[in-house]
Amino acid sequence: MCMPYHHYYQRYGRDRDLNLQVTHEIRARIKQDRETGRSAMCENCEAVEGTHECRGYHGINGETSMILCAACNNFYSKNKRHRPENDQHILKTRAWMKHDREVGIPIFCVHCNAQETADLIATTFQFVVGT
Repeated sequence: MCMPYHHYYQRYGRDRDLNLQVTHEIRARIKQDRETGRSAMCENCEAVEGTHECRGYHGINGETSMILCAACNNFYSKNKRHRPENDQHILKTRAWMKHDREVGIPIFCVHCNAQETADLIATTFQFVVGT
């Protein structure tokens, strides 16, 4: 028995859960990656930490031992299943549209090729994007 397991057994009187060890190893790997400048990627939606697609740091879900962004982790905690791919596509598209608006890149409708204008943004909540 290694020392971390031994200390855990002494403290709690039972064997250490294997998920704890896996989670600890993943957390150490993420920390090392951040120190070297690499970003973590969500294992569900593949959003990269630090981009406009996701906010904040990625974490490790204790139940699945997976690296998840905040949105995927919250969805899993609430529903006990991963976010559907269709939802992820819509959220990524909205994030890209928001980013394009902020940097001044024009947005075009995929159906009629109409360009989004300031008065169109003011009258509608969002510009329709085809899937």
